[in-house]
Parts: sequence; structure tokens; C-alpha cells
Amino acid sequence: GRRTYLPPAEASILRVHLERFCARAADARVFTSTTGRHLDTGHLQERAWRPARELAFPDGHRLHRVGRHAFRHLAVTRWLRAGVPLRTAARWGGWNDVATMLRWYESRLPGDDLFAASRMSTPVQAVASQC
Repeated sequence: GRRTYLPPAEASILRVHLERFCARAADARVFTSTTGRHLDTGHLQERAWRPARELAFPDGHRLHRVGRHAFRHLAVTRWLRAGVPLRTAARWGGWNDVATMLRWYESRLPGDDLFAASRMSTPVQAVASQC
């Protein structure tokens, strides 16, 4: 399995889920089938994800066809925007190296110059605005 990290509010929600639904073994899965086995992704897609997505996002909504994998990209984008170091974001996202992760994300983070400038200290911003 992969180790991941969550903000405190999300971690507390997951903690409640673990207490209610998960086995106590250290290697227990967070989400399982009704029989406690590994989830079949095809079954999950057809029986749970698609109906939930269609209920939440009706036809015409921009997220009507969003796949589960999109949440991986959302998470990594949030981590990078929050200043999580590249190596850490790559490890959390399941990549073996930073270069592989960057091949995907370097072209998908629009506005990086403005974002980077906004993260800089006030004196540097003041000097840059006078140029």
C-alpha cells in the first residue's frame, strides 16, 4: 500500500470511518467490499462511482464525466500549490521520481509565474512592481 497524508479535518473524517468499518490489523485496507475483500475497481466504477457521480453532477455539469483518477491530480496540484516539496509530492502521489511527476504537472499548472510571485516576501514584490 501507499502511505499518504491528509489535512487534520479530512484525517478526522477518515479516523471515524476506520473506527466504524475497518479491521484493526496494521495491514487492513481502508475500503473493502461488503465481504471484507479487496475492492474490484471495475465493480466499484459501475456500481458505486458512476451512479454517485451522476447523482452529484447532472448531465451538462463540467464534472459529469470526471473519473476517480482525477482526484489524484487534484491532490497533487493542491500539494504543489501549498508548497509541499517536489520529492514529497512525488512520493505521496506514488511516482518513483520527481521527473516523472513533473512531466505531467509542469504544463498543467497555469499561472505559475503569478503564483510564485505572490508567495514571495513583500519587499521583493515592492521592488518588482517599481520596475
